[in-house]
Amino acid sequence: MHLPGRPYLSISNRITLSITLVPAALMSIFGILSVDEERLALQSILHKQGNGMAQSIASYSVEAIISEDYPALDKVLQTIGRESDNIVLIEVSKNERVIARYGHMSPDNVLVSKARVMLRNTAMPEYQLGEVKLLISERDNEAIIAARVKSMVFNMFFAFTLLILSLRYMLNELVVKRIRNLKRLTEQVIATELPDELSPDPSADVFRDEIDVLQKRFSTMLEGLQSRDHARISMLTEIDAARALMEDVANTMRSSLIVVAQDGTISFCNRTALAATENPTQPVVGQPLRAAFPYSDEDTDIILNMVRHHQAVSRLPIRKLIDEQLHFFEVAVYPLSSAASEGAVIRVDDVTERTRMQETMMQTDKMASVGGLAAGVAHEINNPLGVMVQAAQNIERRLSEKLAANHRVAEECGTTIGTIRAYLEKRNILEFLEDIKSDGARASKIVRNLLEFSHRNESAREPVLMEELFLQSLELAQKDYDLKKHTDFRQIRISIEVDPALPPVSMVRSQIEQVLLNLLKNSAQALTDKITSSAASGSAFTPEITLRAQLEADHVRIEIQDNGPGFTAETRRRAFEPFFTTKPPGSGTGLGLWISYAIVIEKHGGEIILDSAPDKGCKIILNLPFEGEKGS
Repeated sequence: MHLPGRPYLSISNRITLSITLVPAALMSIFGILSVDEERLALQSILHKQGNGMAQSIASYSVEAIISEDYPALDKVLQTIGRESDNIVLIEVSKNERVIARYGHMSPDNVLVSKARVMLRNTAMPEYQLGEVKLLISERDNEAIIAARVKSMVFNMFFAFTLLILSLRYMLNELVVKRIRNLKRLTEQVIATELPDELSPDPSADVFRDEIDVLQKRFSTMLEGLQSRDHARISMLTEIDAARALMEDVANTMRSSLIVVAQDGTISFCNRTALAATENPTQPVVGQPLRAAFPYSDEDTDIILNMVRHHQAVSRLPIRKLIDEQLHFFEVAVYPLSSAASEGAVIRVDDVTERTRMQETMMQTDKMASVGGLAAGVAHEINNPLGVMVQAAQNIERRLSEKLAANHRVAEECGTTIGTIRAYLEKRNILEFLEDIKSDGARASKIVRNLLEFSHRNESAREPVLMEELFLQSLELAQKDYDLKKHTDFRQIRISIEVDPALPPVSMVRSQIEQVLLNLLKNSAQALTDKITSSAASGSAFTPEITLRAQLEADHVRIEIQDNGPGFTAETRRRAFEPFFTTKPPGSGTGLGLWISYAIVIEKHGGEIILDSAPDKGCKIILNLPFEGEKGS
């Protein structure tokens, strides 16, 4: 009985049957043919025997018919018939009348061989006397044939049994066992790699043989692998799409993103980070962070130490000089938590503009808060300052030799104005009075500036040629008393670079002129200090100041650049604070840059940028809105 899930005809049986059926059929056909040949041979022998016997009976019958001795003939026939086991019928007839007979006609199921001989007289051969009919049974022949067939069948059965057993053994050893092992391995693969594809109920599967089972298992494994490959391809496609999306996102970010391994080698960086390398056209993946990115050794050591120790930091300030300009960066380190991705993600943001904007906002806040204070202080100082200057002027008038009242009072006191002035001159008192008047006038000018900048009064604007403005500002700076006393402009190389296509710029001429004067004075004083220090150290130094002006988009860019000692980070941060100065007491008020800042920002709606670093000189940029038509 066939059980579901079990092969009802194994592959060995199937192959054995396939192999043995052909020779069995051939041997059967060969046996049938050989039996037929033997039957024909036996029939031929029997026919010859019957013909010989019929001839013998015919010879005797001719004599009996001639002598009409019919009883003797019948007796001879009976004798012959009894002596032979296979004679069925002997019949002698004369003129179609039976004259002697032995036996009777055989039944239909008895095979016989027939022999007929005509009876003729030898003396008169043309006359027919009668006929001898002989029927011989083929039963002995069939017995022989049956015995032969039985022997042949037995031999074939023995041979085929031996062949089948041999084939089954050989097939089991050479084919079936290997197929079963392959089937078992296939099922192990399915159970291990594709557990969902394995049939939970093996009895539900009906197979014809082991090949059918193996085919089914291979089909299952192939379908499962194809399904898994499809899923993997789909997953890889999604991963590639996600990776492409992440790379696009990373490449569109303005921040530099760098992924480093535990040993500090780079495994990924976006376009922004690649552009920050010393050679943006060369790949940096696989290179050490220290070699690819030009940060200082100290900053790089800090970053790599955080990567190695899985430390996170959100803001690590870094300063770097790029094209002789100081830039500010913030570095964030994010350790990777995956065991397969040890290392960290480093994000570097260029915060130069933001830092400058913050400084500008801080300065704006300070200006707003200090502006009122400055105005109040100016008002408070203005009154005693006026009294002091007026008192100095009155003293000078009371000592003048041109007034008659002075002579009269001096005579009443027993002296003369000339004597008094001689004494005052010898004691330098008149020079002191002149200093009081000069410094009072200077202080009064400062107070007036404070009062002017504390009020938002709008002065008249006019178109100004920048080259003329530069030349006039330089002329004023060279005539300035303090600069003449401390700085020799002849030692400084002055360069003026004005775009020939720059049209006149609308501005309050006197205010921008004062800004340029303040900036030129600061540069000249800084260069004087560097000249002195260079001379003391014996190093060569050529001081330079460059004035530039050019049109950019919707504004005019004005630059005042020197190669002096530059600003430190602290002084650069506080440069625009009112009353902040690096000069010794009595040498400066600390209001020059603050007033310049107020003029550019508040009076002209522009922008002022300080770009400086220690020992790298100083560049101050004024961006003034352009309201005219651009030249061709």
